Amino acid sequence: MPDQFVVGCDFPAANTAPHQVFLAKASIGSLGAEIVDLHKVDSHKLPQELAQTQSLSALGIDFPFSLPGDFLRFVAEKREVPQFQSWQEVIETLVFIDFAAFQKLVEDFGAEPKRFADQAQGKLGQSLLAKGNSVLLQTAFQGMRMLASLDPKRFSILPLQSPQKGTCSVLETSPRSMLESLGLPTSGYRGKDSNKQKSLELRREILTGILELRERKGSEYAKFPRLLMDKKLVHTACDTEQALDAVISCYSACLWVMAPALFNDPFDVDNEDVLLEGWIYVPNKVAVGQTSR
Repeated sequence: MPDQFVVGCDFPAANTAPHQVFLAKASIGSLGAEIVDLHKVDSHKLPQELAQTQSLSALGIDFPFSLPGDFLRFVAEKREVPQFQSWQEVIETLVFIDFAAFQKLVEDFGAEPKRFADQAQGKLGQSLLAKGNSVLLQTAFQGMRMLASLDPKRFSILPLQSPQKGTCSVLETSPRSMLESLGLPTSGYRGKDSNKQKSLELRREILTGILELRERKGSEYAKFPRLLMDKKLVHTACDTEQALDAVISCYSACLWVMAPALFNDPFDVDNEDVLLEGWIYVPNKVAVGQTSR
């Protein structure tokens, strides 16, 4: 059987484009998911690099794939176009708007709703439209354009596009929500310069917690595939928060491929906006033996 690969990408908040992003690549096998590569790439070269990755079954990226439904309905009215019926229609409108004009739409809207998927993340879910959150908003704006450049013959962006046979499934991930579902620290590992050593130690603790998940957590995580890494890649992953987030996104996508029953199906929720807003792929807390929020 040929190797099957999964990639995780940390697409950090940035005021300018292009910027550098971390990619973590894992090989899926009978022993689990093994991280085989971890490196940086310029964001504008990301679609080309992904297109060159053979046998890619899933891609996890940690930025918002879309925007709140109420805001999208406002944009359609403001732009005097029919109400959006698909994410593709949203993208086709956004590519003709620069970020300054997009920010003006956000200001004119004047509200801060969350996507349905963000609400499901509880206290970790943020509104992209919140005042003072312009960097995250710009990341989503840049990221959505990047997604639009992916070859539809190779990639299916879930659940915003119907999955096509033989394509790579592209999933929105949330490293912090993933860590919460694993019972690991969700903050502090992205420390400022004054806390470098403390943040480094916490990143090591988090990654060790993932690598030794089944041994440390017991039977409630028995269904979780093992994550394997050599010492050199462990060092690289702990060196920066971006590298660690790429590994976490990669593991999230590996879980979805190897143990899909751990995840809620977005089509099971009673909210049609998920087809416009997107979905965050995080293991269901009930499925892993934790108490749901």
